[in-house]
Amino acid sequence: MPASPVAPSEPVAAKPEPGPETVATPAVAPGTAAEGRFLVHLGIYAEAGNAADLVKKLNDRGFKAFSEATEFKGKAARQVRVGPFQDRAEAEAARIRIKQQFSSVPGSVIALAGDLRQDAPAKASRESQVSGWAVQLGAFSSIDEANKLQGRLQAAGFAGFVDKLSADGKVFWRVRAGPEVERANAEKLRDRIKDKLKLDGIVVNQS
Repeated sequence: MPASPVAPSEPVAAKPEPGPETVATPAVAPGTAAEGRFLVHLGIYAEAGNAADLVKKLNDRGFKAFSEATEFKGKAARQVRVGPFQDRAEAEAARIRIKQQFSSVPGSVIALAGDLRQDAPAKASRESQVSGWAVQLGAFSSIDEANKLQGRLQAAGFAGFVDKLSADGKVFWRVRAGPEVERANAEKLRDRIKDKLKLDGIVVNQS
């Protein structure tokens, strides 16, 4: 499980700035901001090794991740980011996919202002925290039943996933397809699933 980034209330351990060989992916060089205007910010880490480990895991999953030097409370740290992306919708879709695969890693979409080497705000604006949309196809008390339905979705070519819900002391496993950034696209996905698998779904907010 990826290490959690430092919280604002936690002191950052004083660590010497690591050399290039300790960073899994080099920071993006100045001048590449033209490639995109948005990034997914995944936290600031006191331990360079934790940042490098997360970058490697993200890259192994197909995300364009990198870390770069920053400071937290006057001490050296590393921040992990994915991108850049041409528009906010593309970055938001990536944030949702990362959240599905790395549930313990906080993520927010940030807008670039000039060079990528400049520090962007660590906290996302309300606009950047817009959630995506998914199609919910059922909720089961048995994870085996949920996994069976997920398997049907994937066999039919849909991106299905299972997430856990606790309510009134009980645990349920929800089966969803997506996510999509735009609700209209989620509605189209719901209709395609209905046509192909004869399953009724509802469009829900996916954070």
